[in-house]
Amino acid sequence: MMLASVLIAAAFTPESGERAMVRLINEQRASQGLSQLRRVHVLDQAARWFADDLAARDTGLDHVDSHGRRVTHRIYDFGYRAIRKSAENIAYGSENPKETHERWMNSTGHRRNLLDPDLEDIGVGARVSASGRVYWVTEFGLRHRGAPALALTPEE
Repeated sequence: MMLASVLIAAAFTPESGERAMVRLINEQRASQGLSQLRRVHVLDQAARWFADDLAARDTGLDHVDSHGRRVTHRIYDFGYRAIRKSAENIAYGSENPKETHERWMNSTGHRRNLLDPDLEDIGVGARVSASGRVYWVTEFGLRHRGAPALALTPEE
């Protein structure tokens, strides 16, 4: 009798990558004694849109989108209002969220965003370009106290 083992790798999907990225970021924050970030639906929409925008251009990274907006204006246009603070991390290359997270943690500016104790909200987008590059966007925010509640992205 011949035994064979077959390893079937799970195919990358943007949605599974996005969930994994939020988990990795919140685990890192917890290890530093920081609060978990809430995944906010409109920030997810903004991050996904910008990841699509970057993937469509597929020319590398730029924090200015094809409409000329930076993070604060972009997330405002998607409905994230009463903004006190915003930040953004972008990357491309690996479809592996852990590799991308590690690259961000090894970069001073990206690490500062990931571990900023003031930030409370997050949105994540991952999209694949026609050339096969995966573009990652994380949008972070803090809103003024008393701002109306926003819908959270359900955990799956």
